[in-house]
Amino acid sequence: MGDSFVQNQCSSCGGAITDPNVKKCPHCGTSQDHVQTILDEKNKNIELCPNCGSPVIFNIEKQQFVCDFCHSTFTTKIEKDFDNLIYEADNLIPFQIPEGLAKKQFFEWLIKGENLPLDILGRINNIQLEQVFIPYMCANVVYDGAWGADIGYNRSESYTEYVTKEDKNGNKYSEPIAKTRTVVDWNHSSDIFSGTTFKSYLVNDELTGLIASFAQRFSHLAFLENTKPFDEHYTAGTRQLKISSYKVSSVLRSIRVFAQEEAEKK
Repeated sequence: MGDSFVQNQCSSCGGAITDPNVKKCPHCGTSQDHVQTILDEKNKNIELCPNCGSPVIFNIEKQQFVCDFCHSTFTTKIEKDFDNLIYEADNLIPFQIPEGLAKKQFFEWLIKGENLPLDILGRINNIQLEQVFIPYMCANVVYDGAWGADIGYNRSESYTEYVTKEDKNGNKYSEPIAKTRTVVDWNHSSDIFSGTTFKSYLVNDELTGLIASFAQRFSHLAFLENTKPFDEHYTAGTRQLKISSYKVSSVLRSIRVFAQEEAEKK
C-alpha cells in the first residue's frame, strides 16, 4: 500500500526519492537540500573580505557575506551591481518656451532686481541659453486605511447626597445636600479613509548650492499631466543631467516613509 503514495522526485533527473531526509539524489547525486544549494551557488565564486582578505561565507538569513576572521559583513555582488545600474528617463516634459521669449523673461526678471546698475542692459552684449533636462523620480501614492477610537467627553451633573445628623435631643436624621461632580461619557468613533498623493524627488548630484535648492522646490508640484513618453527628438540640442543610482535607491526608501506619513496625516 505504501508504494501507491506519490513519491518525491529529484528536481534534476526526475528519479523517485523514497527517503524524505535524503541529502542527495540516489540516481544522479544532485543535492536535495534547497538551502544548501543556495549557499553552494552563492559561494561558488569565492568572495574575499574587503577588510582582511580572508575567504568569506554567504549568510542566507542575513543575505550578506560574513567574515569569520574579522567579523565584518558586506553585501552581495548583485546588490553591488545595483549601485552601478544606469537609469534612463521614462517620461519627460518637453520645452515649450522659445528662446526669444526665454530671453525676454530673463530681462524682465533681471531689471526687477535690487541695486541693479542703470546701464546693466547696455553692458550685456549676448546671452547664451542652454536647455537642461533635470531628472526627477515621481511617486504617485494611493493609500487607504481605517481608524477607531474611544473618545471621552467630560460633563458636570448634579446629585443629592444624604448626610446623617443629630438634633438637640440626640435624635438622628438625614439631611439632603446638593452636590456636583464631573463624569465622562464615552463614545466610540471609527472611519475609513483613502486618498492619493504625489511627490517628485530630484535624482541627480550634479546640481549644487542655490541651483539644487531651486530644483528641489518643485518636489511638491504634480506635473505628471504635462509629461510625454520619452523620445530622443525632444532632447535634440539639450543637455541631460545624469540619474544617480544611489539617489534612486535612497528615494525608493523615502517613498515608503512618505506614503506612511501622508496616510498618518489623513
